[in-house]
Amino acid sequence: MSATVVEVGIPLPLAHAYSYLLPVALEEKAQIGSRVRVPFGKRITVGYVLARRAYEKQDADLKLVLSVAGEQAYLKPELLSLLRFCAEYYLAPLGLVLRTVVPSGVTGRRSAERIWARLPTEGSGSAAALPLAGVDHGRPSAARATRLTPKQSRLLDALRARGASSELKILLEDAGVGPAVARSLAKQGRILLEARAVARQALPEIDFSVQPLTPSPDQAKVIAAIAGALESGQPTTFLLHGVTGSGKSFVYQRAIDVALERGQSALVLVPEIGLTPLLGGAFRRRYGAALAVLHSGLQQADRRQDWWRVWRGEARVVVGTRSAIFAPLERLGLIVVDEEHDGSYKQEDPAPRYHARDLAVWRAHHLGAVAVLGSATPSLETRYQALRGRYRLLSLPQRVGGGALAPIRVVDMSGEIRAAKKELSLSSVLLDAIGVRAQRKEQILVLLNRRGYAPILLCKSCGAKTECPNCSVALVYHLRERALTCHHCGYRCAPPERCAICGGSILRLRGYGTERIEEELRRHFPALRIARLDRDVIRRPGAAGYLLQRFGRREIDLLVGTQIIAKGHDFHSVTLVGVVSADIGLGIADFRAAERAYQLLAQVAGRAGRGARAGEVIVQTFYPQHYAIEAARRGDETQFLEKELQFRRAMRYPPFGFLVNLILSGKHERRVLEQGEDLAQALRQFGGKLVVRGPNLAPLARLKGLHRCQILIKATRRREGQLAVQTALAQLGKAVPSRALRVDVDPQTLL
Repeated sequence: MSATVVEVGIPLPLAHAYSYLLPVALEEKAQIGSRVRVPFGKRITVGYVLARRAYEKQDADLKLVLSVAGEQAYLKPELLSLLRFCAEYYLAPLGLVLRTVVPSGVTGRRSAERIWARLPTEGSGSAAALPLAGVDHGRPSAARATRLTPKQSRLLDALRARGASSELKILLEDAGVGPAVARSLAKQGRILLEARAVARQALPEIDFSVQPLTPSPDQAKVIAAIAGALESGQPTTFLLHGVTGSGKSFVYQRAIDVALERGQSALVLVPEIGLTPLLGGAFRRRYGAALAVLHSGLQQADRRQDWWRVWRGEARVVVGTRSAIFAPLERLGLIVVDEEHDGSYKQEDPAPRYHARDLAVWRAHHLGAVAVLGSATPSLETRYQALRGRYRLLSLPQRVGGGALAPIRVVDMSGEIRAAKKELSLSSVLLDAIGVRAQRKEQILVLLNRRGYAPILLCKSCGAKTECPNCSVALVYHLRERALTCHHCGYRCAPPERCAICGGSILRLRGYGTERIEEELRRHFPALRIARLDRDVIRRPGAAGYLLQRFGRREIDLLVGTQIIAKGHDFHSVTLVGVVSADIGLGIADFRAAERAYQLLAQVAGRAGRGARAGEVIVQTFYPQHYAIEAARRGDETQFLEKELQFRRAMRYPPFGFLVNLILSGKHERRVLEQGEDLAQALRQFGGKLVVRGPNLAPLARLKGLHRCQILIKATRRREGQLAVQTALAQLGKAVPSRALRVDVDPQTLL
């Protein structure tokens, strides 16, 4: 008979833990945080011990824990507190939070291998290439006798375009086909599939920033304030508001040094995987084996190795993206959130939809640690907390070396188009400025926050757009793949010859993306070395870092990219930044649209003029008088804050209200709206405490083949909003299936 009952969390979309009897033989091994095998329904699964309690009579019918998996307790007590808070605050199933806290691959034993495809005539090269077990590669004679399908032809064309050898994952994305197509070609003998061992990638030993050996007076004040908070042992949250180029990274390093000297550990969060190698490379030189890097883009073996190094206390400094907030660090004294305003800190899908910045503040407060939220353009929520005195404000108002911020010149594209009497993507002002910088051998950044070649394929006869069959969006044309693609569901097809609505034969590409801008710039400036940085060209791990290194070594003259080029880079030879369209996002029905536009313009403007030569920023827009664009042009954050806070207060949007965005989805629109009405009625019983808007069709009314309706909840107090959702869902039960409901607490977007 067992004397102990354990509460076991199972990493599935389950709302709570389950009770099991613990056999006496497992008493010592099954500690809190241990992995255990338990019967669950008709199968055996693995869960985590979240709590232990004494056996009571009513526990007699509980099932037994079968065994303990592994010798270590994976979950440390402090992480259990964070796990429970995350589940409660974000109204997320406990099991899904558990799956996030212990990332995929940490408990596995898979070797670091990747599957590659090559043509049979190509040698294996320097890689250790072995035929893939379980795949019949067929014979060449069989290949010649079999007719190719269109998908097979696309895959072969994509393989030849990559030089007759490619990692299979990348190749399938290029061709827009599934792995079954590759297996069929392998059976015919047309390609060979092989597993290639992947060596652990070292972080690049490159840091483009020129940091002083001693801090500036402003930096010294900031470092002293953070050090004082660390010494006090009192939980403190700082907003480090520093202009671009003011040396925030240097402050982070000095603060980490103080924490390490005190025997504590430190966590640094960055918004993008592409930035991790650059910042991580600088930190590697400084902290050596004490550093670990954690993010989802790592090879599984690397991620597992560094996670365990952190767990064992061998690595006391962690650099990573949002999921690193769950790093199993002990004696955590400092958490840094770099570019704290960045939207990528919010996990959108799948659940739990947590915000890493806000969890960082909670974790630091819970541990009596220090949180430093750094940004040149803080989010309104963070800025408001500093105005109220809940966060301590630290300022770095000057660039290191005293350089001035680059002036911003706004170009009204309406006037440019009237003068040219045709559609334009690049103004004469921007083209002339690029020409001047090219002659001076200076570097240029051109930003357009829209990838692909053209966002719309339009019928000239009836004006219809070619839309995704699964989503309520237009398909985007990608030149490299010569395909129309949906950026939401991944649907891909060849451009049609006729309009599906009227049968018209004249279809035109309208608008422009980064591919098209790159093409136009190559045509205007054939002598320039031009490259593009967006999600389409950085699919491989490390690709973004490699491209940025080349730009830093001045092997590239002009870099076209999406918003990733606006984030945290320090290139001293960049003297011109062009923003092709500052209007993208301003017209959408989202209360954060103006804030995002202002932040993006201010951030990208900060990339220019960091060296000895002065910089310039040219912003193209159709709305030059918009207050976000005008405030960015003048560098007047106060003007923007006043207008935006006035709007937010009137509409009860954050930081003056608490939001929960509920999205119901299903195959039948009418049924989805009926479920939405039931849920809205259950929420309205709370009366004046809540504002319940909806149900209405969501702005993105159809996604991945499912119809969607939206209910937006506004509450003055967080707990009231959370309790209302919990109570309403409990009342409705299975009438609103959990798999059909998306609960987003503190949404970053309402689309």
